Amino acid sequence: MTDFHNGVKCVNLVQEYLLDCWFIEPLILVLKQMLKVNGLNDPYKGGLSSYGLLLMIVAFIQFRKLNKVRVPQKINLGNILLDFLHYYGEIL
Repeated sequence: MTDFHNGVKCVNLVQEYLLDCWFIEPLILVLKQMLKVNGLNDPYKGGLSSYGLLLMIVAFIQFRKLNKVRVPQKINLGNILLDFLHYYGEIL
């Protein structure tokens, strides 16, 4: 019998992303609050899940080649947030 459950692998991957990019956690918190205020945080009602949001952030970071930025002084979180919103606002 083949085991199709990848939960542990996903948890390890998320932890790795959080260690590689210091700004993922604050970015996710701001975006989750924005989703909640607009009633878009419930995936059962057509909203976006936390994991889906994380995958969007990681895809954006990889596209912008911002992965593995461990020094907080090298990046402006406000600019990253605006770039993220612009990136997904333009492609939709």
